[in-house]
Amino acid sequence: GRVTLWPDGWRLPYLSEIKWGRAVLLSTVDGGVDLEDAKKTISAEVESMQGGTIILSTPFERLPSTGKNHDLFRIDLGPNIVANKRIDRMLDELQRCLGTNQAKEPRDQIQ
Repeated sequence: GRVTLWPDGWRLPYLSEIKWGRAVLLSTVDGGVDLEDAKKTISAEVESMQGGTIILSTPFERLPSTGKNHDLFRIDLGPNIVANKRIDRMLDELQRCLGTNQAKEPRDQIQ
């Protein structure tokens, strides 16, 4: 789904770390961040930031909620998904080059 956020009664501050493509965590202010509970925190990706609004895309169908009618939301920096994908690719390549037996039983000091 797509979520549009805007500040209520104040200007959006300058956010150098939150930009297009950045993974973020969306939670309610009262509920706090809990990565294990999708009722409290969901992951999203910043689609755009313009005109005092932040537009997020998320695979989740429901927003976090405390059960109150008017929840306020917060955005926290999420895991850097691009960096994690690069690390996964490098580890896969390393395992392919070494093989599982070499990794378990090194032949010399380098391996």
